[in-house]
Amino acid sequence: HPEDKACTDDPDDCSLRGAIQYANISDPSLSYHITLPAGVYTLAEVGSGEDGNMTGDLDIINHILTLTGEGATQTTINASTLDRALEILYSTVTIEHLGLINGLVPSGDGGGGAIMNNSSATLYLDDVLIDHNTVQGTGESVDYGGGISNYHVLYVSDSTISNNEACSGGGLVSNNGYATITHSTVSDNTARSGATYC
Repeated sequence: HPEDKACTDDPDDCSLRGAIQYANISDPSLSYHITLPAGVYTLAEVGSGEDGNMTGDLDIINHILTLTGEGATQTTINASTLDRALEILYSTVTIEHLGLINGLVPSGDGGGGAIMNNSSATLYLDDVLIDHNTVQGTGESVDYGGGISNYHVLYVSDSTISNNEACSGGGLVSNNGYATITHSTVSDNTARSGATYC
């Protein structure tokens, strides 16, 4: 189904944005698991800068959620340069076996070309490809984290962060946050301050 199609009563009739929104408005004491078959899921709703999951990036709000694909190069969320792919707010989120590509974040929007993990959020990445994402602007203190901008807790394992770009922290930045990276590759990212800035 198209990425931005709303959910209906049919359990097989739900877009990725619709499935996330279903979790967002459901019982926050429960955990939710969204499984994505192989394919490309392209963001189509124009409009960055809002945090209600209506337009731009996919906003995960105040929930425990797992997104599972079929492989980092087989299941892809394509942000289509409309915004970053994902923003995590007050949630614990696991992303596994998935690719996040072509995010584009304007200057001064908190960085994170593919993912912004906000304060009070915990993010686990396992077998994730973060590739060809960009944060625009020239401010080293605001335009950072070409791949990921982390403000709380981040764990990365068996993943690749490559070909991303920002003024500083071309691969990722952990700003007043905690980040652990294991068995992963951070390479070919572009920034004046280097690939990783913490």
